[in-house]
Amino acid sequence: MIFSILLLSLIFLLVNYLLITNRYLLDKVDFSNHKKFIQRNETPITGGLFLLSSIFFFTNKFDITQLILLTSIFLIGFISDIYKNFPPLIRLMLQILITLFFIYIVQISIEELRIKFLDEIFLKYKTINIIFTIFCITVLINGSNFIDGVNLSSTGYYLGLFITLYYLSFNQLILIDIIFVKKMMILLSILLIFNFFNKTLLGDGGVYLISFLTGFLIIDTINGNKSISPYFGVLVLWYPCFENLFSIIRKKIYKKKSTKPDNLHLHQLIYRHLSVKFSPLIRNNLTGFIILSFNFIIFYLAYYFFYDSKILILIFFIAVLIYVISYIYLNKNNSEFK
Repeated sequence: MIFSILLLSLIFLLVNYLLITNRYLLDKVDFSNHKKFIQRNETPITGGLFLLSSIFFFTNKFDITQLILLTSIFLIGFISDIYKNFPPLIRLMLQILITLFFIYIVQISIEELRIKFLDEIFLKYKTINIIFTIFCITVLINGSNFIDGVNLSSTGYYLGLFITLYYLSFNQLILIDIIFVKKMMILLSILLIFNFFNKTLLGDGGVYLISFLTGFLIIDTINGNKSISPYFGVLVLWYPCFENLFSIIRKKIYKKKSTKPDNLHLHQLIYRHLSVKFSPLIRNNLTGFIILSFNFIIFYLAYYFFYDSKILILIFFIAVLIYVISYIYLNKNNSEFK
């Protein structure tokens, strides 16, 4: 299996070289100011294609219907990478539709929050349960897209998450498809190396795919292991989800602006803060490394306290507090760029 993945990686590297040479499937940095902000050479948006093809050829976890839905969620993002005028509202509606189909086909949804009144409000009634699950998955998908602005960020984040699941299964005897987890760790490690050298990006397609897949894997893992607190899932997915919700709040309430992309996400403020001392590629990778370093601490704490809802909730609020304080500080010191 490892040999096959390495062979695919070599093919992937060759394809990337050909795409760069022929200037095809490169990241369209002129699509928005959001993309122009991070200064980098045009890079192939082939990470998602590598991930999707690897899932097809090297895993047997999904049946044909599930593979079609995974491909569909990938294509929504991939099309938005290629065509500038793919309306966000249509993308969101398609995400909701595919998520609904996946819930219906796989028969998977969030079963409990272990807080009585929340369980009675959100999970007791099937329709509300499904709506709540769709909400969580779409927040995760779009939040993951928000954090995918610098190298290492989204790929490294999900690699760290799968490493956490691996050690949780290995050391705590948690029931999970460990073979699939190990394969995802290998695939994401390869993508991380390519991403570090600016040779590929996940693109919207890759981000949609990995977040959609991981979100349902986390739900399935918690449902199948009652020793795991539901707030383990909240904590290991906190960053993309909070980034999404925080961005909406600051745009629609605090700033009184539209939901159009801007250059005021946390990773962009960190990137700008490093601009004086480092070249674009170095500060691109360094920004991702800083964010990952903090989130790897969160992953370790989630692993260590996977069973204790109260401590997991406390860690979540501490993470949010650190995020907000860091954001306010960086935003204040970069006010001239607003």
